[in-house]
Amino acid sequence: MKRIIKFFTLVLTFLCVFTLGGCKYKEEAGKYELYSITMNGRDAMEYYEYYNIILESNGDCTIESKGIEANTTYSAELTFEIEGEKIFFYTELENGAVVTEEYQYVNSEIIMETNLTGVDIVAKFKRATEE
Repeated sequence: MKRIIKFFTLVLTFLCVFTLGGCKYKEEAGKYELYSITMNGRDAMEYYEYYNIILESNGDCTIESKGIEANTTYSAELTFEIEGEKIFFYTELENGAVVTEEYQYVNSEIIMETNLTGVDIVAKFKRATEE
């Protein structure tokens, strides 16, 4: 019995030591759902069936979306970091270059403000409620 307890203690110690960095964002991890998006100040929620950002505790991230009339979905795998009230998304391109995007992370919400080809976009995401 003592050997079993020692074994499990050793395994737990190993897991804690080697996954410590893997739980850096334990509190922030989860699914964030789009609840507001404007384009040049006009409501644009009607264009999306869904738009989600999934943050993993180890710093990995998945962004997925689907337009209302789209037959295809969009999905991207990237990484993120949170520093204060800023969230940084890092996308590695095929050529090895990394694109960094900086947005706000305030009160467990992600707020993306950007300008794409002359269109001002403000997208707000809140953590999904547990079902």
